[in-house]
Amino acid sequence: MHRPTGSRPAIGTVCAVLALLAACSAQPTEAGDAAPRLKGADLSRIHGSEAEQRRLFEAEERLTADCMTDRGFRYRPNPWRGPSAAPADDPRDGDDVESRRRAGYGGASAGAVEGGKRGEDPNGVYVRSLARDGQKAYMGALYGTEQHKISAPVPGGGVTFMYGDGCNGKAQQRLYGDLKRWMVARLVVANLEPDINRGVLADRRVARADAAWSRCMNAAGHTFPHPAKARASALQGEKGDGQRPHARRAGEAAGVSRREIAIAVADARCDKAVGRAKLIRSLDEHYRDQLAQERAETLNTYRELRGRALAALTASPERE
Repeated sequence: MHRPTGSRPAIGTVCAVLALLAACSAQPTEAGDAAPRLKGADLSRIHGSEAEQRRLFEAEERLTADCMTDRGFRYRPNPWRGPSAAPADDPRDGDDVESRRRAGYGGASAGAVEGGKRGEDPNGVYVRSLARDGQKAYMGALYGTEQHKISAPVPGGGVTFMYGDGCNGKAQQRLYGDLKRWMVARLVVANLEPDINRGVLADRRVARADAAWSRCMNAAGHTFPHPAKARASALQGEKGDGQRPHARRAGEAAGVSRREIAIAVADARCDKAVGRAKLIRSLDEHYRDQLAQERAETLNTYRELRGRALAALTASPERE
């Protein structure tokens, strides 16, 4: 079982501080406290430092464990595993020929790293040991029940929800105060990079670069309409380009076939020739600035609630 170093704070003290935080977070902001204007560059720092992320994660896990204990269940806090690695298929790096020559599309190694970081749920064995009714009661205690559903619209479309009576929701409410505001802000922040990528890749200038890239690939003997299709074919062993997969040579990276290397290198060469990744890098700042402005209110809410939670933890006499 993973525990942070040092003595565990007395639950009464931590809860008292966090309860005070919850009360404070409900107070309106004074008119003079204008939210700072966000720029695209701020988005990369929105999560805070890794030390701050870990501190909040472990506080939430401890509060969840205490709540589950109070409800008669065992819950082992999940260990901190750090932020997820950058995706191996970042289109901003699509013209890196040497990287593709060494590791293809990087899917095998990236999957192994992420799989190792995720690990097994430390509570899985315990939950499976319970009778069916016990498992249902455990999940209801942890995640809550339909009767206590809290939902809210998300900027840009869609709805997010959580069950407020679950220990998971109770822990987040103690940490961040306003659960509805927090779950919306958290979801928006979690989707920042995917939303930026969607905006960039939907740009008509990228579509024109894709067409030029496809012509280049066809001349090299690989028929694909766009880079995503080439990557999927190489990693999934599709025969979309009429080529047969080859066995790996001795010493070749596990999970990376000669066919994957051939497609990946051709992909990067054509990307470089038509300037696709260069274009995407130039568009990235524009779409980051645009999203920072469109989501400014929610992003500032995220920073506000995180900041207050960290301040409350710091104010606790028994710091984690």
